[in-house]
Amino acid sequence: MANATKVPPGTSDNSPAIHRWVLGGHQSVKSRQGRKTASRVVVLTKHSFAPGGASVSCSRFAPSDESLGYCRDVPTGTKREPLNISRWHSKIRLESNTITMTCLGWNEMGATMSDTVLVTGGSGFIGTWVLRELLARNAKPVMVDVQPAPTRWRRVLGGRAAEVISIEASLLDRERLQDAIEQHGVTHIIHLAALLTPECQKDPWLGCQVNVLGSTALFEAARRSGRVRSLAYASSYAVYGPEVGDSNDEPNRPPTFYGAFKQAVDLIAEQYWRHFGIASVAVRPHVVYGPERDQGLTAGPSLAARAAALGETYTIGYTGRVGYDYVEDVARAFFRSAVECPPGHTVVDLPSELATTEEFRSAIEAAIPGSVSQIMVNGPAIPSNVPPSPNYISNLFPDWQATSLLDGVRKTVEFYRQSMFGVS
Repeated sequence: MANATKVPPGTSDNSPAIHRWVLGGHQSVKSRQGRKTASRVVVLTKHSFAPGGASVSCSRFAPSDESLGYCRDVPTGTKREPLNISRWHSKIRLESNTITMTCLGWNEMGATMSDTVLVTGGSGFIGTWVLRELLARNAKPVMVDVQPAPTRWRRVLGGRAAEVISIEASLLDRERLQDAIEQHGVTHIIHLAALLTPECQKDPWLGCQVNVLGSTALFEAARRSGRVRSLAYASSYAVYGPEVGDSNDEPNRPPTFYGAFKQAVDLIAEQYWRHFGIASVAVRPHVVYGPERDQGLTAGPSLAARAAALGETYTIGYTGRVGYDYVEDVARAFFRSAVECPPGHTVVDLPSELATTEEFRSAIEAAIPGSVSQIMVNGPAIPSNVPPSPNYISNLFPDWQATSLLDGVRKTVEFYRQSMFGVS
């Protein structure tokens, strides 16, 4: 064993902590603290931590079907709360019932010191908040989009916007994508860039090029680089149709080209794991709301919260009961899915608090009493697209906690009040 130079918070050389090395498979186990994980597990009875090169070995581990792959080491301290969990990412080698691992570095904020994350679509609403999450976690963000969004970045990222490496490129420019990964030493990818439902319905050919071929180009660039450890990408509740989907007579099918393209990318991602060992997590949010959401029909509730904060009137242009996910939760989901990605191809659904449009308006009223008269609701009912067999993100991250609709709307209002008037 190498000499221990530093250990994670909450542990010591004599700590009873359990260290779980995710190797693959779907065997359900529990740690000593009773937390579940859906992976095969290695238990270290002794440990040695030294960022930047120390070796760690053990002889007690669950069998793996692979002799070479990527692992995630998640030490759990004596506390039950999984706070400030440190992570190591490394290749593993199985030799005579022994696992050898080389540490790549760690910090208490949640990203390894060597993490460089490429974000496609980083100029958009969700992409900007993902950049903010990466900066907060001390990861190095590299943004690829057809154009930057300096004004939006200044509002959300503040002075740290200057730390974002911005590359103007299309997903279809395979050479530029490859150069970005190689030049900046990208270790993880968060893929958000896509054409949305209206554009895909208007021009399915262009939608297929960007959403399907562009996504394939990104997976291929990751494969060719040999250094990208994992990807997280945006799938969508649009893959779910109105059918129940619990029988062969009534399969659940996407009702739009956009949903069909997203489903195609899910199948392609699975093939990249099957044939090339490229691990990925598909994150499926429903209606994402929060500060800076300004595009699309379902931007209505976010724009209504903005209008109420500014003392203006607004009409939300749809009705119906759908799930809502607060944007900071969504950004955190993409970050964790990228840097804590388990082996294989995993699809997770966000919890999406269900609410009618009128209930969303009531949440705005709770944040700004008296604003209900300023916000109207009028329009067609949109489908709920409830997944027939959800796999919620809490199955991947047992410590997952979602922001309630009331708190998310309050944070949205506070953002606009602060940015417009300098008050909370």
